[in-house]
Amino acid sequence: MTLGRLGVWYSTDKLNGSQLADLVGVVEKAGYSALWYPESRGYESMSLAGYLLSKSTRLTIGSSIANIYARDSFTARRAMVSLNDLYQQRFILGLGVSHIPMVEGLRGHRYD
Repeated sequence: MTLGRLGVWYSTDKLNGSQLADLVGVVEKAGYSALWYPESRGYESMSLAGYLLSKSTRLTIGSSIANIYARDSFTARRAMVSLNDLYQQRFILGLGVSHIPMVEGLRGHRYD
C-alpha cells in the first residue's frame, strides 16, 4: 500500500449514509489519498470502514482510532484482513485506548 502525502480526517458520526457517500466522493475527487475517521459514539468502526471503502475506487480508508475496548485483538485483526482482502488492500487499522469517560462510563469496562 502506498499512502500519499495528504489525507483528510473527518468525524463521521453526524452524517447519514448518503452524506457519507458524498464525503467519500468529494475527498476522492479532490485528489486526496486517504480518508481517516474516529470511532466515538456513533458508527461502529469496521462497519463504517466497509461502507466507506465500498463508495470509493482508490481511497485508502483508515480508522483513527478504533477502540481496543470495543473488540478483542483477534477480531480487530480479522476485520483488518477481511477489509483488505475485499477492498484491494486499502484499509489501515489504527487502534487506540480511547479515554476513561468512554471506556468506563459508556462501555462499562475498566480502563486500567
